[in-house]
Amino acid sequence: MPQNKLHSLSKISNCMRVVCLVTLLTGQIFALQQAITFEKIPLYEGQHLLTVFDITQDSVGYVWFASNKGMFRYDGYRFKHYILEKDKNITWNSKVLMTVDPQGNLWAVFQHSLYKYNPVKESFEPYQVNGYQNRMRFYSIASDSSYIWLGNNKGLIYQVDKKTFESNKLNLKKDQYQNKILILGLSITDSLLWIGSNIGLHKYNYCKSDTNKGPIKILFPSDNLKLYVRGLLIDGNNLFFGSTECKLNHFENGKFRQYDWSNKKRPDSKLETSRINSMCFDNNKNIWIASNSAGVLFFNRKSKRFSSSCIDTDLFQGLKPDPFETIFVDKSGIVWVSRAGKGIFRSVIPPFKVTNYETIINPADSCRNEYLTNITELSNGTMVFSIDQNGLLFFDPIYNTFSFVKHEKGKLNTLPCNDITAMICDKKDNLWLGSPAGLIRYDIPHNLFEQYFPEPDSVHSHYFTQTKNKNYISSLCAYSDSILWVSTNNGIYKFNTSRQVFTEKYSTDSLSYIIPEKSIQQRAKPTCLEKDGEDILWVGTATAGIFLFDPDKRKFIKQYLIKRTTSSPIVINDIHCDSKKQIWVSSHTSGIFSFDSTTGEFINFSNQRGMISAGVDKFIEDSLSNLWLCCPNGVMLFNSETSTFTYFNQKDNFHFHVHKKNDGFNTRKNPVHDKNGKFISSKISKTRYTKYRTTGYTCRDGTLYFAGPNGFTQIRPDFLNQESNHKVYLSGFNIFNEPVHFDKPLYEVEEIKLSFKDYIFSFEFMFTNTGFVDRNKFAYWLQGFEKDWQYTGSNNTREYFNIPPGNYTMLVKACSAYGIWTKPLSINIIITPPFWQTWWFRISLFLFMAGVIGLIFWVREKNLQRQKNLLEIQVKERTNELHKSNKKLVDEIRFRRKVEKELRKSEEEYRDLFENAYDVIWISDPEGNIQAANHYLASLLGYSRNEIIGKNLLDFISPEHRFRAIRFFKTFQQKGFCERELNFQTKERGTRILWTKIRAIKEDGKIVGIHGIGRDSTELRKAQAELQEAERMKRESIKQLTLKIAHEIKNPLASISSSAQLVASSKDYRGNPKIQRHMNVINKSVNTCNQVIRELYTFTHKPAMNFANFPINDLIDAVLTATESRLATLPNIKLIVKKDINNGTIHGDKFRLEQTLMNLINNAIDAMTDKGILSIHLYRSENRINIDISDTGCGMSQETIKKLFTPFFTSKSTGFGLGMSIVKDIIDAHHATINVKSEVNKGTRFTVSFEEIKKKEI
Repeated sequence: MPQNKLHSLSKISNCMRVVCLVTLLTGQIFALQQAITFEKIPLYEGQHLLTVFDITQDSVGYVWFASNKGMFRYDGYRFKHYILEKDKNITWNSKVLMTVDPQGNLWAVFQHSLYKYNPVKESFEPYQVNGYQNRMRFYSIASDSSYIWLGNNKGLIYQVDKKTFESNKLNLKKDQYQNKILILGLSITDSLLWIGSNIGLHKYNYCKSDTNKGPIKILFPSDNLKLYVRGLLIDGNNLFFGSTECKLNHFENGKFRQYDWSNKKRPDSKLETSRINSMCFDNNKNIWIASNSAGVLFFNRKSKRFSSSCIDTDLFQGLKPDPFETIFVDKSGIVWVSRAGKGIFRSVIPPFKVTNYETIINPADSCRNEYLTNITELSNGTMVFSIDQNGLLFFDPIYNTFSFVKHEKGKLNTLPCNDITAMICDKKDNLWLGSPAGLIRYDIPHNLFEQYFPEPDSVHSHYFTQTKNKNYISSLCAYSDSILWVSTNNGIYKFNTSRQVFTEKYSTDSLSYIIPEKSIQQRAKPTCLEKDGEDILWVGTATAGIFLFDPDKRKFIKQYLIKRTTSSPIVINDIHCDSKKQIWVSSHTSGIFSFDSTTGEFINFSNQRGMISAGVDKFIEDSLSNLWLCCPNGVMLFNSETSTFTYFNQKDNFHFHVHKKNDGFNTRKNPVHDKNGKFISSKISKTRYTKYRTTGYTCRDGTLYFAGPNGFTQIRPDFLNQESNHKVYLSGFNIFNEPVHFDKPLYEVEEIKLSFKDYIFSFEFMFTNTGFVDRNKFAYWLQGFEKDWQYTGSNNTREYFNIPPGNYTMLVKACSAYGIWTKPLSINIIITPPFWQTWWFRISLFLFMAGVIGLIFWVREKNLQRQKNLLEIQVKERTNELHKSNKKLVDEIRFRRKVEKELRKSEEEYRDLFENAYDVIWISDPEGNIQAANHYLASLLGYSRNEIIGKNLLDFISPEHRFRAIRFFKTFQQKGFCERELNFQTKERGTRILWTKIRAIKEDGKIVGIHGIGRDSTELRKAQAELQEAERMKRESIKQLTLKIAHEIKNPLASISSSAQLVASSKDYRGNPKIQRHMNVINKSVNTCNQVIRELYTFTHKPAMNFANFPINDLIDAVLTATESRLATLPNIKLIVKKDINNGTIHGDKFRLEQTLMNLINNAIDAMTDKGILSIHLYRSENRINIDISDTGCGMSQETIKKLFTPFFTSKSTGFGLGMSIVKDIIDAHHATINVKSEVNKGTRFTVSFEEIKKKEI
């Protein structure tokens, strides 16, 4: 026996488990495990004396009702009314019956006619059954892939061919009872036709050949004429049918068994008149029965028990103890039941999707407690729950029975502790229990309890005090088949289940967290354990976040302090590693977190849509990989793809979390022990209720269990599969609110063609999940028109208007109340354009216009031929004159370039002289008192050096600049350096202009002196004035030259242009291509000359600027309009515009600036010969508005950039090079700047920068 094992009891000890059936709801064991509420549904407005004969559901999902008021179709949102035949009245004796064949067709029989529903026309088409007598009435109908089977009130069965509608008669061959036999039920399986009548059950093999076709066999009974066989149900080899006295009969492989609900009969019911009117299976293959005396019956096939609406009224809420005629369960689990003359009733919540077990009473103990804390599963499917302070609860889900295991005072082989904190079951059905009394192994097959202590030396120390008990186990984690990890207040322990001994211990005393504000050290107290996909153990704590423990390295390798709003880490309730190896963490007050392994961070989901509780107690994962969150307020289903939550509480039939205490106190039995740990007695204590924790578990078969303070709730796995199988269908399409019919059923429509005139159309959809219609959600996406899914809640209609012509795809999907979305339904929408927008109309129009234009050119060609000779003579004369004018203009340009070159040389010599001039230098103290000065300063001002040293620099500043000098000094004190031009006064009262720069001399961060340097700019200012005068004289001379050139050349150019136009318009030369080509050359040359004259005139005549404040966007928009017009003929050049600012104001002449930018843009376009990218970028930088114009053209060298703004400098084969000079003049006039960056064969970028006008300045 291991050292840390306290004791081991004999395996032959008697079993001390207390086994008992528990009370559910009303104190009996019911077949129906939940209360169902029924509500009356009106099929039409003003419903009166409505009797529903039959209910069925077609292959699409529509629920059909056959009544004395006609046929009704239900799509989950509305009932649509159909009339079989207008001139026929439906009575009780001639009721309507329905069936759905294997091909999905709906058939109905009424009187002597058979009807087939046409989903295209949405009407019932009648077919006459050949050989049928009008006095007969049909009582049953069935169908297979080839035939419709009809049973009447004369013992005859009609086999109707669905293609030819020819019929064969089958007779039950009871001659003595021929006219009294009623065919009450028909059902088909394989090749057998099962027949229920008022004389028994019959079987007929209709697939045998006619020669071997045997008689109809009667199976039950042989001579009892009072037996009425109704409601034939077939499930594999199982055949169920109802009979008189409301008995349910089961026939399987030749064996017969009968179930009687006599223990449920009311005292006033008459046994001989009781009968079953209708039967049906639900989605779990349990049986629902409508009877005339027992109301609605439910038969549980597992427990073989009945529940009745007449006796168990608390289970069937909303149903009176009345006779019912028809019952049906649709694919969503909704129960429909009809009562003669009273209409139809529907269950509000689909049964058996959620089952609650709320009240659990142990008769062997006076303590009553429904607070369940942990869940696990045995190998045989038995569920084990731990009850708060009351031991263990075993639940058999097949027979719905319970048994209890708890500590029994004074007995040897008993549960050592009733307070179970954690629970795991291994493959050998050993139940491992965590408790304040250490680890407990419960060997269920041998009924043996064994106890193990992580800290054997502290067994009786603070035995039942959670905070100080070192053996208090908070969680368990099954690491492998033989390894179990256990967490306590003192650390984590490795337990070998094969050897049954604790092998390793890792204390958490060294793992802590210090609260910065309080300087308090919080010791890590483990609350949960989880193994991730890499076999790393995640340890969640209540005070120090999460620790990662590597079992191979045997140490803690990482700590995560998950914080949200407070400085302390959050309380970790649970850690879960899902099927995708994603780690999820739940907290006490901060929602849930997912761990991002790439960044090592936790992503919080606390305020997402649908999340109603920030406290999450437990994660469980279903068979579809959905996460279910157990919360104090109910259950939340989390969709990790959309990060949304779906909430379920008692309104959705979840009751496990509901508190049902009356006095507001929790009564507990606390055991009292002596100093040696021996049990003495129990002490009853009352504590006021705090927040209950909930838990959950996923079984091997996919069943979900949720447990809490009010018992537990069960969800079966088939429910999730059923939810995922629902679909969305088109149920209606309207144009201008008028329904549209197609050549196929609406649910098969994949493409809809519309005209441009159908500008208002709407869709209507049905969702086959009709369980919670008001909580179903729809999402729509008209691809090509809408950018993303449009979520509209529970609205199943979608309307569109004014959709442009084109091709679209309509996508629709639906979400059930349980958060499961369907696959999208896709419908192609084609909206045809008007004829004037079609391609064939445009081609026809183009061909017509081309013919008209061709005819015009042909006529003009005849006229131009006549003027050909005259035009040639005029061209020669005008060409000679143009050559002379061009030669003269070239001579003038050469002369101007020579003058410009000499002027540039003179300017360079002056700059070289200025740069080599002497500079004045001085040093002063922080107050400006001169301490040292160079000789040039003294000679410049006319003082000796002794006269300067010791005086303040301000004494030598001219009076008009002293205030400027003071501001200059203030700026220096703030920045530590400054530069400015100041006027200095000489000793002779003269003025010298110095450009001064001063910087601080610092020691230990303090200013101890000033170092100044100045350059005499007096002569420079004089030279600049002279240069400006020379520039003015230069421009004046060029102005006179330009006027002379314009006068001498402009008139001849006008004559040349007009003559060329006359020749071009002459009838004799219109059709001569050679003459036309020469005319184009003449016009182009004339335009070139005029452009040269305009540039010269613009350069010499600087126009007055009209300055005003205007938005920068107005300037950009005007430039873009002109640019796009230019690029319209250049498709290979791409324009990219980027605006980083939407507002901004500058001061200037908008027209001149537009001219400047267009000049830059035109140069950029000319630089890109074949193709390229033109970019315009508007942005703000340092209170200035900048405009970048860049291209991907040939680029410029650095030498070209230096001469770029020089007048008459150009790199083009045409022009005089005045464009960029004019640009520079306009930019300078606006006190703006222009910078250029360029690389050869890569492109050029111009940056124009303006000073922004602020709102206060405006």
